[in-house]
Amino acid sequence: MLIKALCDYYDLLSKDNKVLPDGYSNVKIHYLISLTKDGKIDELIDCQNTETIPAGKGKTKERKVPKEMIMPQRTEKPGIEANIIEHRPVYIFGLNMDGEGFSPDDRTNKARKARFQKEMQVTKEFHSVPLWQIKNEMVSPRSKNDKVDPSLMAKLFEAIIYGKPYPGFLLSTMVQRMKTDSGSDAVTPTGARIRTGVIKAWINRNDPKEELSVGLDRGNRSQAYLCGRLFAVLEKLQQEASNNSLNRTIKDAYFASASSKPALVFPKLVRLAQNHLNKVKYPVFYNKLMGEIIDGLNGEFPETLFLKEQGKFIVGYYQQYQSFFEKSEKTEETEEK
Repeated sequence: MLIKALCDYYDLLSKDNKVLPDGYSNVKIHYLISLTKDGKIDELIDCQNTETIPAGKGKTKERKVPKEMIMPQRTEKPGIEANIIEHRPVYIFGLNMDGEGFSPDDRTNKARKARFQKEMQVTKEFHSVPLWQIKNEMVSPRSKNDKVDPSLMAKLFEAIIYGKPYPGFLLSTMVQRMKTDSGSDAVTPTGARIRTGVIKAWINRNDPKEELSVGLDRGNRSQAYLCGRLFAVLEKLQQEASNNSLNRTIKDAYFASASSKPALVFPKLVRLAQNHLNKVKYPVFYNKLMGEIIDGLNGEFPETLFLKEQGKFIVGYYQQYQSFFEKSEKTEETEEK
């Protein structure tokens, strides 16, 4: 009797479409990929829903969650039964990075070292960067209306999959966001890292003559990179001189202009730094570091930095500033004091 009742109940659920067909399952989907008739990537469609969750102290925040869809059931036996998509998240469509191309037969963990992820790294500590985070950083953190054109994300995705140059809008968008939001508390450390990583990746891939390293490169003689490093040193010096008590630093007031017109801004900032040196307990480290960077600039600042050079400025700034929190840099600073 019990078995018959359960069977009848199953039949009722099936009639109401509340039972999944045999061979199908509910799958959490973040994005759909729209292809043209000839198989090229046309559009990347965001399927995620927005939900509101508690954030503590009576506040709430929004987050993106994948949408559940009925798809052919996945198997845990790749290579034996057909799958709609490879079940391991380190792969894209079951393809793995093998040298400079994708291989469907490679089942090792080399996909973790795919070219795109390697290009995105700006510090020695590895951070995986998903596409949705890049998309989030392409709009102002304070705006609720700005949206990223899906076709632009499709072009980025296509560049990742096929190893093509990154689209031009990517560099201009991220540089603009770094300059515009430079004084915004809404930009998280993760957001700043991702934006800088995108800029570094664009420069390295789109210009074979350029090679921005992972982590601070003291041997980089690019004038733009050196200006970015110097700005980071001047900002850190100002913060230490004020015991981190300032509501606004030189970054809030001068970052955008310094990255575009260094010759117009830096002489004033360097003069201001002399006062800061008199207020810090151990000025030798900062004085020496500033001297080394200025020597690399041959005693003069560039009049104008164009878009790609502005990108190098941002990478130099970020890597120099992050180096102050690394153990090796702190050890060196202590020795100099």
